[in-house]
Amino acid sequence: MSMKMMNAAYLVDNVALLSLQEKQDGVEFHCFDMDSKVQIAEGHIGWDVLDKQPFSTLEESARVAALKEIPQLDGLTVAPVAPEMLEQMRGGRKVLWQMKKADPELENAKNIRFITSSYEDRFKIPDGSAVEIEYPNRKFSARCEYMDEYHLRLGYDVLHICQLAEMLERGGGTCRPEPLITEERSAWDLGSKGFLAIQTCEDGYDYTLYHKDFTEIDGGQIDNPEISMNAARDQILSDYGFGGRTMTRIDYDELCDRAEEAEISRRESVLGKLSDLSSRTDTPVKAAKAKEAER
Repeated sequence: MSMKMMNAAYLVDNVALLSLQEKQDGVEFHCFDMDSKVQIAEGHIGWDVLDKQPFSTLEESARVAALKEIPQLDGLTVAPVAPEMLEQMRGGRKVLWQMKKADPELENAKNIRFITSSYEDRFKIPDGSAVEIEYPNRKFSARCEYMDEYHLRLGYDVLHICQLAEMLERGGGTCRPEPLITEERSAWDLGSKGFLAIQTCEDGYDYTLYHKDFTEIDGGQIDNPEISMNAARDQILSDYGFGGRTMTRIDYDELCDRAEEAEISRRESVLGKLSDLSSRTDTPVKAAKAKEAER
């Protein structure tokens, strides 16, 4: 049985589409400008370069190496998208055809389409990916689920793709594929469900879930260093039944400080109650001893 070859596509800095395709002698990349749809860079990264990269996956190693070869891009935000977006690019269909030839599963992939209210294509993401939505007074991420060609589930809501576009335009909002989290620690506000904190570790990711009052719900570890922190977060939320929650990224250190303060307050409260209970228990005992002494 042949091993599946790596294929991937990314929206970079919201201005360019980068594709990666594993070959026998390394990884081939193509980069297209999103506005003009023309190719602005292409190249090949050999195994001699990829093997020296300090990353745990071929995909991450190839992505970082490719971006170093494209000086037009800063590479500050990199968001996974559906390779099918290559169809919109000049010369992209050939690249997509090569990807599908190497990975036939791409032909039947369930990709979620995002459009303007006039049905102009904006971007596509694989089923189960997340988007980042920003309004003038709010910014949050939500996981998306493919329903059919014209419908998606955004969080808990099922929407027509044009309905979503109209909602965003009316509210002055924007929507984009959620960028990959590259920091070693991150945290999210889960609304009424509380908070989630994640940090990388040698075997993958450590995490802690908190109630809204910053007391701990549970914690654990995802033993898979090859997935992104975004994917680890989505797996954790799904495991706890929070998969449809919208989430707002917050400061990790501030959340940990608040959780520590809540734990100290909890301990002080417990000690106070024990002290009060002890005092109330001691009073009748002391009174009884005093009466016994008087006799």
